[in-house]
Amino acid sequence: MDAEPSGTMSLMKRSIQSLVDEWRGATGSERGNLQRFLLEFCEALELPRPGHTVEGAPYCFEAPVPTVNLQGAAVTDHMDLYRKDCFILEGKQTSEQVRKGKSKRDTQGHRPLFELPETGTYHATRAYDEAVNKAFGQSVDYAKALALRGERVPFLIVCDVGVGFHVWDAFRGGYGRYASKEFISLDDLLKTDKQDFFRDRKSTR
Repeated sequence: MDAEPSGTMSLMKRSIQSLVDEWRGATGSERGNLQRFLLEFCEALELPRPGHTVEGAPYCFEAPVPTVNLQGAAVTDHMDLYRKDCFILEGKQTSEQVRKGKSKRDTQGHRPLFELPETGTYHATRAYDEAVNKAFGQSVDYAKALALRGERVPFLIVCDVGVGFHVWDAFRGGYGRYASKEFISLDDLLKTDKQDFFRDRKSTR
């Protein structure tokens, strides 16, 4: 059998491995790390980079979205990362305490988040699920606001920097419930089918 060519694909795989090694288990500030991680993620998977944040931009960080607050007043919120007709991404960077189950709020005896079985499923602490669910709810609100303007967003993503991506799709009927998500860990990015999942999300109308 011929040896694997030392061309673009081999270099790309090493780039993805480097991304995973650098960011696996990372903690710190979501505000300081999210955009840097996502830009490096796009580079490693050879995806288009988000453009400048301007009104009407089809793909950018901090995209404005008009919403209504609890008092009924019109306000403008901002989506962490948005691609028109494709996805809304909200970022999190959970603490090691929340991930590992050391929080006093976790009384379920769940295993630490990073003990990922071969099946690809995971066991998170209650505090971890609450944190991700909050970001999911926020992205649902943004999707509803865009729906009022005639846009139906196919995918909602919560990116927990250092952990992976939680993905919901609109084909389940309104994105389904919190538990209907697919979880893609950083280590899963080394798998071709998971890489292809994100590459298939790069196109917009």
